[in-house]
Amino acid sequence: MEPVSVQTAAAAFARTLEPAGGVPPRRLERRLRSDLRAVRACRETLWRWSAGRPSLPPAAEWLLDNHYLALREGREAQAVFARGRALRGTRQGDCLLLACARGALETVPVPESADLDAWLAGFQSVYPLTERELSLLIPALTAVCLRRLAELCRDPEALERGEGDPEAFRSIFTVLRTLSAGSWGPVLEGASRVEQILARDPSGHYPGMDEATRRRYRQQVCRLARRRGLEEMEAASRALELAEHAEGEERHVGWWLYRRPLGQPAQTPSGALYGICVLLLSLGAALGLWRLSGSGPAAVLLLLPLSDIVKNT
Repeated sequence: MEPVSVQTAAAAFARTLEPAGGVPPRRLERRLRSDLRAVRACRETLWRWSAGRPSLPPAAEWLLDNHYLALREGREAQAVFARGRALRGTRQGDCLLLACARGALETVPVPESADLDAWLAGFQSVYPLTERELSLLIPALTAVCLRRLAELCRDPEALERGEGDPEAFRSIFTVLRTLSAGSWGPVLEGASRVEQILARDPSGHYPGMDEATRRRYRQQVCRLARRRGLEEMEAASRALELAEHAEGEERHVGWWLYRRPLGQPAQTPSGALYGICVLLLSLGAALGLWRLSGSGPAAVLLLLPLSDIVKNT
């Protein structure tokens, strides 16, 4: 499809959704684990059945030859979804990010960089994705592929009889290979609304930074947004506005993200809690030795070495 058509389809698809509530990442991880278990069980059944056979049905052959790719990509996606805060859900009971990924693969069966860029532009014209959602988009696309593959693997006997659709298997493994081999960082960064705001840095420094530094700046925007109860785009816009009205080195957006976060003085830890913890743990260890040895002077003499051990730990 043409990029304009993909973008229009993405916007129309997004309007059918309605964000509501949250979906724990653990739920997505459990779903992935179940899908991987189904794929693995089907493969093992077909492997035993295929022993000694000169030829196999095309669908079964696709699975046996490429199952390693599904398991590898699935485990990586599973590890990503096993941690973190809840993701936005929808009133339809789905995860907004997974719905976005599912719609993308329905519109563009084998997404290329330009297709994914156009899809994200259209979808985000209705519902902008957060930085975290963007970072999880490729694992979400992988999860959608694995859900489809697991559905195809529910009936190994049908595959043995040659009733499976080899084109469906070929399509899924082609997408998994494309997602695995593609360089998606520039696409996801270009789709970031926070990135688009920070790139207007009045000092001109931000666009010249390397990718890792720009990513740290966007992560800082996310942290500040959570602390202040703001949307990420709102926090980035506030930093940009402060930079635009400043002079000298303060015209760099980084000043208003790190030196004076969103106009407030930067809070640096005093170290009091660290000192109290070291002291209490050292005293506790010394008292334990006193009770075990029955020698108070020995416990006092060992207090400094114990504090060093506690600090190193």
